[in-house]
Amino acid sequence: MAKIVDLERAREHRELCQLVLGILRDWEVRDADQARLLGLEGMTARRWRRIRSGQEMLPEDEKTLVRIHLILSIYRQLRLHYPRSQAAADAYATAPLRSFGGRTPVEVMLEDGEAGMRALLEHLQGSGPWG
Repeated sequence: MAKIVDLERAREHRELCQLVLGILRDWEVRDADQARLLGLEGMTARRWRRIRSGQEMLPEDEKTLVRIHLILSIYRQLRLHYPRSQAAADAYATAPLRSFGGRTPVEVMLEDGEAGMRALLEHLQGSGPWG
């Protein structure tokens, strides 16, 4: 029974990896910046290529999983703000926000790390997408 559970967990983690990397691509985040957003700045280029191609999965350490959760939560909030347009929700990631000094959400997340992700999520939860 343990092997079945392990296989299911591995499948779910692989799907989670593919989902979050797909979101980052849709947000037009450069490959090197995708690794930074996930807290994987020190990862070799070879290993990052293997992850992006699906040959290897993202690490399951706490730092990476927290960042994955935050990215998915931001994505969910954007879909709530733009229920009829995936393109508009994705475009929000690169649109300057007055609330963040004219920085884009991607810039906020890259420059401020996890704190920036949390601030952006709180902003989306407490206001509209017009920020």
